[in-house]
Amino acid sequence: MLFYSTNFSCIEIDGPDSRDFLQKQLSNDISALDLSDQSKKGAQLVQTSCYCDAKGRLISLLKICRKEDNHYFIIVPKSLSSTVINRLKMFKLRASLNITDSSDQVTVSGYTSERPDSTEFFDDLTTEYFKFFEDTKGKTQGKGWVFTRP
Repeated sequence: MLFYSTNFSCIEIDGPDSRDFLQKQLSNDISALDLSDQSKKGAQLVQTSCYCDAKGRLISLLKICRKEDNHYFIIVPKSLSSTVINRLKMFKLRASLNITDSSDQVTVSGYTSERPDSTEFFDDLTTEYFKFFEDTKGKTQGKGWVFTRP
């Protein structure tokens, strides 16, 4: 089943310092999302991570997806997006990067199946666990699409 999720927002982070910045902010190893390693497939281009405060208390669980070198999407619950964005901006300091709420330009969608190991539909769409599609024909009111699967 393909579903459109209105409960999630997409935060876009891009710029020369984005990888190092995210490595310092999130709980998972961002350097593992390495596009130059051709042996890596889609599952290695998306991670579940968490964003914590200075005391280690959870602010938000999130998915981080690497679109290109120094260009990431963070999928976060809509109710926490402004908190996450404001906190990321608070620690940006002199890092050369942009942090934007791209929810107006990107639609977050997901895919699930009756069989957990079934990938038939998603494989027709993409062989990756994360895929970004540009809206080149205006069929989605100018929004791009981010598809993820567990």
